[in-house]
Amino acid sequence: ERPDWQTSFIERLHLLEAEGVDAVVLHPRFFEEKFKRRARLELLPWVASLTRLPLIANGDITGPDFVRAHAPHLQAAAGIMLGRMAVVQPWVFGAWDHPAGVDRTAVWNRMLDYAAADFPPAVALRRLQMFTKYFAANFKFGHQFYVAIANAASLAEVRERAGEFFAHEPALAGQPTVGLIC
Repeated sequence: ERPDWQTSFIERLHLLEAEGVDAVVLHPRFFEEKFKRRARLELLPWVASLTRLPLIANGDITGPDFVRAHAPHLQAAAGIMLGRMAVVQPWVFGAWDHPAGVDRTAVWNRMLDYAAADFPPAVALRRLQMFTKYFAANFKFGHQFYVAIANAASLAEVRERAGEFFAHEPALAGQPTVGLIC
């Protein structure tokens, strides 16, 4: 983020075109911001006007409601990309065609069963801990769920701790925030 960043950006965009790049995925944030500021989706129409390359929008896209709400900016893009939200809410893609209530307990337990079936126990445990780091964003005080799973020593302990968490019918977060999950 420095004065006249637009000039350098345009030069690099044209370099990508000249080198035969097929498309550009744009996550419109400055490097220094990391995930501490919202993506500047309002820049998408400007960027799209600068290039013949298809532009794929990325950054803070949370699902169909977000896309509808930001349609004026996102229409300039040839496509959209969901990143961490696909892990936080694995049902996000189905929500485009079939919005419905989601049984988050069942989703988490299915992930546990799949991981246990597909990986050796130590690997399955680590995968579930990584998944829970994101999935916990669906809940108010989800960090408590994440910490309980992160400190589990076995799949049996993971199953027990998750059962305890879900037995209390945890309150849902309005819109999960994944920007600071790193």
